[in-house]
Amino acid sequence: MKILELKITPRDDPFPHLFFSRVFTDEAYEMLLSTLPTGETLPGTRRVYSIDGRFKEALLDPVLKDSFSKLLETEYISFPKVILTKDTPGFFITPQVGSIFRIMTVIIFLPEDTSQKMLGNRLFKMEDHKPTFMKQFGFFPNTGFAFKNTEESWHDLPTIDSLRHTLQIYYLDTPNGMLE
Repeated sequence: MKILELKITPRDDPFPHLFFSRVFTDEAYEMLLSTLPTGETLPGTRRVYSIDGRFKEALLDPVLKDSFSKLLETEYISFPKVILTKDTPGFFITPQVGSIFRIMTVIIFLPEDTSQKMLGNRLFKMEDHKPTFMKQFGFFPNTGFAFKNTEESWHDLPTIDSLRHTLQIYYLDTPNGMLE
């Protein structure tokens, strides 16, 4: 079964990033949704899970990494980590640029439908030592974004009001690089 069907649009504002209008084939996306973790989780938390081997293998394809790297002008990427996250109502991330060990970040949104559009990540520009909101991604099925981690790649997640699942790929500069 074919898994990936990536459609990428490079963007520059407020910093260089890639937008994905489609990541997986319809069949693969439906299969992935059926594997998402269920069950109770404490409010306002993020749980991290491993991902099904077929999807992990597809997402770690060196051709995909090289495409991201070329489009984002990232030279050194060696150690990818793929995780599945489950965020619960009340969870948020304050504006940040990410870990110093991250070279590039990829976030793929996994909602069942378009009803959760306000759960997407936001991008900021730093002005006068304060993050200024620039844009928010709609949390739509089978979409996502990627960016090179730099001092300018400010992003956050506003407080969410419903369950949210994402796939995240962190390309690290060391095999034991911190994820948070």
